[in-house]
Amino acid sequence: MKNQEIFFDCKIDFELIAVSANVKGYRMAWLLNKALKIDFCRQRDFEFSNPSAGRFSRHEIYLFEDHLNYLDYVLISNKDTGAILIPELKAADFLLMIRGSNAPMHLDDIYLKVRNAPEIQTDFKVDAEKIKSIENLLLI
Repeated sequence: MKNQEIFFDCKIDFELIAVSANVKGYRMAWLLNKALKIDFCRQRDFEFSNPSAGRFSRHEIYLFEDHLNYLDYVLISNKDTGAILIPELKAADFLLMIRGSNAPMHLDDIYLKVRNAPEIQTDFKVDAEKIKSIENLLLI
């Protein structure tokens, strides 16, 4: 039987900030809660299987739904015991995904608040269109 490949073209409807900090996921959520004045709630871990690398990884997820500004904040751990969810962002320990139609308007303000949070070593805006493995985040 012949193998068939499915290709899909998806629209990226979120903004992404990569964050480096030598802290656990719950601590990062707490730091961002204070900096952004939000309230992340722990969600079920994202289980990712990478058949080409022969690895299975589990990544923490925290979610806050801002109904006032029509935004969803999703904090995702990028690393799990040697496995990296987005290999192009090896330096990032966490990814902050901001979803919603108003996300681009709030991105600069969010970015500055994250940058000024204590224990954050560095953060940077990511152009999700240029990341090859971005489909790993589309499943979240």
